[in-house]
Amino acid sequence: MKKPLLGFLIILFLFISCSETPKNALPASGKITSAAINLKNYKINLKLSKINWSIYIIKNNLNICHFGWGKFKEGFLNISNAQLKNASLVVDWASLVNESIEKREERTKLLENMKGKEFLDIATYPVSMIKIISSQKIEGVSDYNTQLDMVVELCGIKQTISVKANLREEKQHLYLNTERFTLNFKDFGMSYKGKNEGEWTDNFDWQMSIVADSTQSLF
Repeated sequence: MKKPLLGFLIILFLFISCSETPKNALPASGKITSAAINLKNYKINLKLSKINWSIYIIKNNLNICHFGWGKFKEGFLNISNAQLKNASLVVDWASLVNESIEKREERTKLLENMKGKEFLDIATYPVSMIKIISSQKIEGVSDYNTQLDMVVELCGIKQTISVKANLREEKQHLYLNTERFTLNFKDFGMSYKGKNEGEWTDNFDWQMSIVADSTQSLF
């Protein structure tokens, strides 16, 4: 009779032990934090998003602006409490389009120069990374509601810049439109100065127009 009794006591002990809630099963408050609940992930819409560019050339004492756009290859953005926490965006330089030159041959030549070794060097660096590392809301009256801190990697060189933008969430979509911001060729090791098309200035402009779609909540 001792063995059945011993077996019963062991089963009873295991049942009581397993029914106890571990002390570390939940946070001290017993609740998941609101920051975790409100964290949303968005995936960039490749068809609706683009990066606009402008370069400036001096020819025959005239200031000429050439402009166009390129596509993103991929991108993700994280939002918490209507504020952008971070983002990772990849620009595909093979997608460059020019909208300022009517003649096809001249347009093609300009794009070839932009993609060439002395400029974007897309044979070596086919993509560029743009990482948004933080953001702050802009208070008061302004054309923009958000200040972004970004790291731009171009031709293997990284530069940190701050840019103003408008950020808006609407249903399952996120809209991010930055101001036009200026970068310098020399900061990224570019040396192309122009040939028959004229002398290129050191500065060029970007502007990002992003539409992103909500993915499944992280929690």
